[in-house]
Amino acid sequence: MYCCFEKSRLITQDGRCKNLDISNRSKALHDLLSDALQIDDSIFVSTPMEKVVDSYDKEQVVIMIRPFGYRLSDEILKSII
Repeated sequence: MYCCFEKSRLITQDGRCKNLDISNRSKALHDLLSDALQIDDSIFVSTPMEKVVDSYDKEQVVIMIRPFGYRLSDEILKSII
């Protein structure tokens, strides 16, 4: 899930990141997706969120939906060590 914002909402004049909390948007977006797809959001496995500067200076959310299987913790630990 990519939350796209105008550059001025994310970056200050001197190039520092602004404080913008996107975590509170997660549940609202889950609820909207659940209603639109007519499925229970309890089956959502992974929904990482990322702040993105929108190329066209408009705000939007881009969602990628794909099949996802469960992973083992060993796989994750191996990938970060």
